[in-house]
Amino acid sequence: MRELGLVVSGHPYELPDGWSAVEDDILEGALARAREALSVEVSRNAEDGPGRLERYFDPTLSYAGASFNGLERATGAVNLVTSSDLLAVTLLSIDIEPLQVRQLLEDNPKRAAVISALAAVPRDVPLSEFSSGSRDYGQVLMRLYELYSELRATPKPTAKKWVFASKLCARKFPNLMPVRDNVVCKYLADKPLTSRGFGHFKFDLQVFAYLMSDPSVRADLNDLQSRLRQKHGPTVMDAVPALRILDVALWMAGIDAGLGRRPARSEAV
Repeated sequence: MRELGLVVSGHPYELPDGWSAVEDDILEGALARAREALSVEVSRNAEDGPGRLERYFDPTLSYAGASFNGLERATGAVNLVTSSDLLAVTLLSIDIEPLQVRQLLEDNPKRAAVISALAAVPRDVPLSEFSSGSRDYGQVLMRLYELYSELRATPKPTAKKWVFASKLCARKFPNLMPVRDNVVCKYLADKPLTSRGFGHFKFDLQVFAYLMSDPSVRADLNDLQSRLRQKHGPTVMDAVPALRILDVALWMAGIDAGLGRRPARSEAV
């Protein structure tokens, strides 16, 4: 029998075969830290001066926020990795190797495998929907994990490739895949990362689904989205999903906690 992924409010969802459910206390601890991070950003954006998120998504400033999701997307290329996708990923301080570029942009077996994996991931399923219980979300996670695994193995798996794979998946599926990195994972874990737990796809996706099922998290994200849209307009903000705003708020909280260097993603605010 498949284990169940937990949510704050709504229906639990079946995990893929062989996946283990994240423990309740870990989910609750991560939720407490996410609520705290969002509370800080809501307060800052309510002040007279521009808040950090407002500056981060300002297209007139040199931060990545206005471009990672909004950078030009090639027409009809939803199931391809494009040069624009790779450029967007580099804006988050990812160095892409020449062989990676060739494997993802030129005809070869790896590119064919990535195209197949991209096509298999549903495009109409946001992570925030997992609490509805209306679909087989375990299969959605499995297809996304297969794409992530293909991208992580370009040209071969290394310790850094999980961040590259996560950010490229987030670029292609912004409502389903969070932009995870060491700072975010350490902040949610509230301790150093280990060989199991935070920092691993099968673990982190359950945590983010749990966070996105929380009414107070969604309310704060809706508030921040509304304020940012009023400030920067729909041209910039309509491309930025709530999941991306959550990731940025968590990253900023992690930086405040001393879990990473501010220039680490070329987007410090």
